Amino acid sequence: MINPGNTNWPGPVSTTECEVKHTGAVMKNLGVTQADLIKIDCEGAEYDVLSSLPQSLLEHCEWIAGEMHDASGFKLLALLAPHFDLDLKKRMFVPSFRFHACNLACAAELQGTFDRNALQR
Repeated sequence: MINPGNTNWPGPVSTTECEVKHTGAVMKNLGVTQADLIKIDCEGAEYDVLSSLPQSLLEHCEWIAGEMHDASGFKLLALLAPHFDLDLKKRMFVPSFRFHACNLACAAELQGTFDRNALQR
């Protein structure tokens, strides 16, 4: 298939069929009931993925690191805010924000124990 509407497109466009699975169902099928750290980078679908996790898994996770790509990221922050201390970083000329969420229940214990920037490499 050729993309005739975009003259800057480098060549033919191909499609691939894939199965889409609910994140919570995948975690359940794998027997994952707990996560200490979640690092997520799914190009704008962070809210969809994290909000599909079992609430208990999300609430007991110690640390979450990821990116926000657009205004929907603020919906993600609202989801995390009741249980997490949030940190945002925005670099000049880069459209996305990096975020860290430290569970309030263990914030004092984790503070200063590692380089949080290492999670974003």
